[in-house]
Amino acid sequence: MCLMFHAPMSITLFCFLSNPPFKKGGFLADLQGELQCYVTEELNVQKLETCSDPIKFATLRAEPNFALLGKRLGKEIGEVAKAVRKMSQEDLLCFQRSGSVVLHGHTLSSDDISIKHEFRIPDGYAKSDIDAASGEEGAMVILELTVDQKLLDSGAARELINRMQKLRKSVGLQASDNIFIFFEAKAGAEAHSNEALIRMLKTDETYLKAALGCELRHASMMPTHAVKLASDACTLSNGASLMVTLTLPCVFLNERALLLACENSKDLSAAVSAVMISQDFTVMRADTQKHNGTITINVDGRTVTLHKGEEFMFP
Repeated sequence: MCLMFHAPMSITLFCFLSNPPFKKGGFLADLQGELQCYVTEELNVQKLETCSDPIKFATLRAEPNFALLGKRLGKEIGEVAKAVRKMSQEDLLCFQRSGSVVLHGHTLSSDDISIKHEFRIPDGYAKSDIDAASGEEGAMVILELTVDQKLLDSGAARELINRMQKLRKSVGLQASDNIFIFFEAKAGAEAHSNEALIRMLKTDETYLKAALGCELRHASMMPTHAVKLASDACTLSNGASLMVTLTLPCVFLNERALLLACENSKDLSAAVSAVMISQDFTVMRADTQKHNGTITINVDGRTVTLHKGEEFMFP
């Protein structure tokens, strides 16, 4: 059985448990089940796959246990040992399934024969594209060293998340604190850098939103009243260059719709806007939900009712 891990940088890991490869449950079943999320997180990989082919990445080789067989077989050990070493791949697979084999009239068990798994470069791979290491309990890990753009972009997304976590920490924010994150291409960035940025944001949009706890919004959407907490210029490994800004959560106002709601009175619109901006974001959002998506503002004896999705919105 084989495990395949797709890493977010430039490495793919394959791992199979070769001893015994057909046993159900146990180590591989745990990795495929409840431990899968833990393993992928700890190893910094995106996906884990399994296969049931024990010779996809290895050649089987049998070695007789001379210490055990010599005492039992005496002079016949030589012929039996030759037969053991001449066992075909299919013979060895059958032996692993059954746990025994008859050679020259002698029944040999797994105590008498040890199966070695020697890494074999699979078809379609160059030697420089793949490497392997064997561990205990018959485990083998194979690293696919080829690089593709998707993996590079995913690695850059993780870099960005790490930068944002450090930026949050630098201004004393807790993991539970809500913020908005705005971005823009770094001034003077070349075309390939902008392309890398757009590609990364598109490819890893869902992953970034889940890890950051909010959407990444373009700086052109940042309200002028947004309270900025920190900014950072980032150049990522995929070539993307961007400036990111953290702000406190804030309401987004539609100035044109707000003016209409205020009967085209610029003074009233400005006053209502000031009241909206000054309110606590969390409280205002809760009140809006309580009043079926509306907020009522009283200014100088005049009442204005605003509607979520028209005059204002909570991103």
